[in-house]
Amino acid sequence: MDRTRRRTRLAAIAWALAALLLALPVAGVQASTPGAWTTAATMHVSREHFAAALLGDGRFLVAGGVSNGVLLRSAEIYDPGRGSWRMAASMAVARYAPSATLLHDGEVLVAGGYNGGDLGSAELYDPVVDRWTATGPMVSPRRDHVAAALRDGRVLVTGGFAGDAILADAELYDPGRRSWIPAPPMAAPRLGHTATVLDGGRVLVAGGEATQGVLVPTFPGVPAGVYARSRAAELYDPLLGVWTPTGAMATRRTSHTATLLADGRVLVAGGYSPDVDTQVASAELYDPRTGRFTPGRSMSSARAVHTAIMTGGGRVLVAGGYHDGDGCLRSVEEYDPATGAWAPAASMASPRTFHTSTLLAGGRVLVAGGHAADGSTGRAEIFT
Repeated sequence: MDRTRRRTRLAAIAWALAALLLALPVAGVQASTPGAWTTAATMHVSREHFAAALLGDGRFLVAGGVSNGVLLRSAEIYDPGRGSWRMAASMAVARYAPSATLLHDGEVLVAGGYNGGDLGSAELYDPVVDRWTATGPMVSPRRDHVAAALRDGRVLVTGGFAGDAILADAELYDPGRRSWIPAPPMAAPRLGHTATVLDGGRVLVAGGEATQGVLVPTFPGVPAGVYARSRAAELYDPLLGVWTPTGAMATRRTSHTATLLADGRVLVAGGYSPDVDTQVASAELYDPRTGRFTPGRSMSSARAVHTAIMTGGGRVLVAGGYHDGDGCLRSVEEYDPATGAWAPAASMASPRTFHTSTLLAGGRVLVAGGHAADGSTGRAEIFT
């Protein structure tokens, strides 16, 4: 009897050990990638190069853009609670590549863009009454510019493209007066740069196209030409109203991403290199305490015109983008600031670039719209 019990016990132990070994990752075999994507409702209108803003109540607004060559003035809102899109009131003007900024009072400022010419007009969307109203015109018409919401409620707009020139101009929108005023210009013209509001309230502007040669206008997209990409960076102080130089990036890049981390540093990743249409996988970190960029570990895939967003767990999710030879990308990677390492995440169902990534309540990330292999897309999906 004791011998039978001993054999039974040994067999149970052997099965437990076998199950444990099967659960462990085998050397050289990659464990399953983290996260999962689920299909979300499709937008009513396929669009790319559109304006987008997360509203104060957690809904998500998209407006304008272009759909397979057709300029749009339509807008729609995604409701995470219902998991659906609904059409919103349309803007007064169709806009390609405008900016959108959520103001302190809950309205959304949509400014500039392109509609047969570069626009200087701006509109305000009130989500409570679903209505657009005109506001003061910009100082300089522009498209493909970057807007940053300052701590005091104003909006800083920098660079972009107007006519046949890349702009160094900057300007400020005052919601109280509903008007724009000139800000001191940046040290250099910039297109495809990033503007990140640091913990102290200053704005870090980095990279972008600095100059261009003879241009041949094309649409949609940025005019063709000979571009000089920049590694320079500068800081705007809203209290003093001045720009000051800061440390330069290790790599010249444009159409990259810049993400503010929980510890106050800024992660810069990807983009186009100095060579036209060549993407980079490199990343670097800006430390506001030292004013310097230091190289970080590279992503597994070179990409440009992608999105990057910090998730609820403090990691940075990089999704999609464009890569020569592969076209629009489905691949997704996560950066862990604690270890400085990148890890693959589950790939999106649809490859895309010129899309948006938005952090919803509960830590989910909504990816919507953009340009896919078959043209402008309205498909959306959620990363959990």
